[in-house]
Amino acid sequence: MVTSGNISDSSKAPSASGEGNSYEFNARGVLQLYGDFIEGTPNCTLAVLSKGPLSAEARAAFQASAEHLGYGKDACAWIVLESDAGQLGPSDVLSVLEGLDPRGVVAADAHAASCVSGAYSVPFKLDAANRAGCRTVVALSDFEGALHDDDAKRKAWAALKKLSR
Repeated sequence: MVTSGNISDSSKAPSASGEGNSYEFNARGVLQLYGDFIEGTPNCTLAVLSKGPLSAEARAAFQASAEHLGYGKDACAWIVLESDAGQLGPSDVLSVLEGLDPRGVVAADAHAASCVSGAYSVPFKLDAANRAGCRTVVALSDFEGALHDDDAKRKAWAALKKLSR
């Protein structure tokens, strides 16, 4: 997990001269506040949430999907909802997502989907694309498991394609 001190050089606040913009400033604040739960940069375009850390295989699959969908390989912010630092609840998830302001959101498991659904007070259909907070949210029931089941993998990819730029 990335700590707030190790997020990236771009996690520094804008200078008094006005360097940066308000979106970047908000995202940097979120990365500093929730650094024990987030790995990413202030300019992420996709947020991937999961109950716990995703496997290297799942991360690689999301990165390949992001690249194929036009976001680039390094577009994802990785948000873990439960870690040694504690848990993020729906209000935390709302703060993180609105602060990072990604173009799209992926809930990689049912727990993450429930948290994002609660954050926006919008019911979600699992294994499908949904709308919340003016963005597309792909709510998957178990992305890790889908990697080992061809039918589930096809359904996940069909939902992820709704994030296409």
